[in-house]
Amino acid sequence: MDTLRRILLWLTSGGMVGGFTASLAGRFLVPKFNAPISGVYAQCDCASVTLGTATSMFTWTLVGTLAGALVGLLLGVMAALGGRSKTSPAAPKSS
Repeated sequence: MDTLRRILLWLTSGGMVGGFTASLAGRFLVPKFNAPISGVYAQCDCASVTLGTATSMFTWTLVGTLAGALVGLLLGVMAALGGRSKTSPAAPKSS
């Protein structure tokens, strides 16, 4: 039970860190990918641009959360398996 709890802690922590990192990276990546190529700003449908930008931001946040959760899961499994103490061999019985 302790191993499962440790793995879930790593999974949750990794997801939170991944989502936070993706949110910070999204602030710089989303405008870059949604900027006009020619550099000239034309009049456009602002509602669709706003929805597209918000969708991109939520997508990047979700991808970051899932990636962080996966990394956290792997680290948790490694920590759980590596934290097991090896039992020493039993001493021979004397007659």
